[in-house]
Amino acid sequence: MSNRLGPIGIVTLLAVLSVFADYVNGQSDLSEAERVAKSYMTAFFQGNIETAANLTHPETLAALKRSLLIQLDEAYAEGRQQALLKEIGVQVDAKTLRNMNPHDFYVTIVRSNQKRGQSDVLKAMKKSKVKIVKSELLNPNEAAVQLKIITSDAGTAGDQTTGVLLTKYGQEWRVKTTLE
Repeated sequence: MSNRLGPIGIVTLLAVLSVFADYVNGQSDLSEAERVAKSYMTAFFQGNIETAANLTHPETLAALKRSLLIQLDEAYAEGRQQALLKEIGVQVDAKTLRNMNPHDFYVTIVRSNQKRGQSDVLKAMKKSKVKIVKSELLNPNEAAVQLKIITSDAGTAGDQTTGVLLTKYGQEWRVKTTLE
């Protein structure tokens, strides 16, 4: 019996190794997507909005800015722009908001909103733990991760499950949107 592989054996071995390498690569990518999703959600709940913004896809940050600017324009047309800014707790004027890059815009809006929040809710959020429930690599550039937000305070509504869709931005995973 010979230990040599014939041409068919070599092709078969290469095909198996290629499939295995793709599988290992995909699992590594999925682990990284899970890490980013968990880091994003943890940062958001703990009030580290700068980190959450850094883990958000730039297209998402730009879309959020466009959406709020549309609301500001509508409020301006109705003469209630200042009321809207006060309602969302923003301490800067509309012109300053408009001139911000999407990252800084997001940080400003979310921080302002959190400052307006009830202190007991914010304290509970900071104590939250985030766990991965399940994840799926949808394609090489897109992953869905389901997370469980565990709150430990008796006065809160309890654990929540949420999901995020991540896409690649260059070689890095970034949160594209939340999934319901």
